[in-house]
Amino acid sequence: SDQMLLSLKTKNAVEQALQSLAEGEKVVLTVANTMGSFIADYADKAGVNPGDPMPLRFNDVLQNYLEKTRWVTIKQPFQKGPGQRKYLTDAMIGDRNAQRFNHIKKMIAGLDLDDMPASPIDYMRWELQEAGYKVAEITGRDHTIDYCSPTKGPVYRMRTGKEKGKKALTQNLQAFNRASGKDGGLDVMILNQSGSTGLSLHASKTFKDQRRRHMIIVQAEKNIDTFM
Repeated sequence: SDQMLLSLKTKNAVEQALQSLAEGEKVVLTVANTMGSFIADYADKAGVNPGDPMPLRFNDVLQNYLEKTRWVTIKQPFQKGPGQRKYLTDAMIGDRNAQRFNHIKKMIAGLDLDDMPASPIDYMRWELQEAGYKVAEITGRDHTIDYCSPTKGPVYRMRTGKEKGKKALTQNLQAFNRASGKDGGLDVMILNQSGSTGLSLHASKTFKDQRRRHMIIVQAEKNIDTFM
């Protein structure tokens, strides 16, 4: 449900961001989930390597969560450690539940969800860059989908240390507070919890670029303490 709601709001968030940018504001987009682990898991199962096409659809996201219902973790009383992962076969869940599972699987495959991006962060970044704005993100994720390739379509990519390390965080922070994209700075910042704590992106008098900021909460954290 969380991922579906985030995906459904993505295009509207881009529209709001473009409106704010057109009005001379700088934009901060926030999410709770980056989909990094899902992209990594999908790439591993599908044998996709960095640089390969990755036409991931939201149908695949739903199928992944459906498959997770067939996996359980078995632990003994007072057992320490991760426990034993086990897949529930058709024989284990019974004919009736197996039929239900396959029915849902076929239903998901037949849904028209092409308007819902599987990786909202990457989709928002691509749309805003296509509109001519400079965008960066401060998150801890490693795995991304590059929507920018005109020939290959969506491409699987891994972020380098230069993109997500402490040095990159400082550079992105300074670029956002220093100037606009036309002047070598940044117009839009995408954040999640892991990257945002302790940062200041307000229109402070101590920053060179004092234009008003507009924070668009695309996906809020469930925990109000984390959100604040």
